[in-house]
Amino acid sequence: MATNTIITVVCTGNICRSPMGEIMLRDYLAEHGIEGITVNSCGMANYHVGDGADPRAIKQLDAEGHDGTQHVASQFGADYAGSDALLAMDEGHARGLIRAGVDPKRVFLYRAFDPESWTGDLNSLDAPETEDPYYGDQSDFARVAQEIKAALPGIAEYFQR
Repeated sequence: MATNTIITVVCTGNICRSPMGEIMLRDYLAEHGIEGITVNSCGMANYHVGDGADPRAIKQLDAEGHDGTQHVASQFGADYAGSDALLAMDEGHARGLIRAGVDPKRVFLYRAFDPESWTGDLNSLDAPETEDPYYGDQSDFARVAQEIKAALPGIAEYFQR
């Protein structure tokens, strides 16, 4: 099992997708007794630093059995650059991480770990993206939750090696 592995989930403003990905992954690991993995999240932009998660994300997390009320948005920087793995929600985030100097071997698209939607190289930026629900409605947050949920077993299996 991996020891002291740090996984950072990344999206645009750290109020929708990445907090959902962080919280759902952290809870999944705990529910399955997987230790030695720390999960956090951040946004590539500073739009919402210090804010809580989007109310629709909190509502969807609650519907899925998770608590998103304690989340506080933060921005990518040196604190996160040293993470063992950075799981980006879309290609733009992944490319931004690489431009910021993160080793491409540590950058993944979140949905690359969903075997139903991707069977290629886990580091490929061609894997499916998790589209931003911010300008949508609650059904878009439900879709994001389902896409995240589908990737959880693959993420856990890969990083506990």
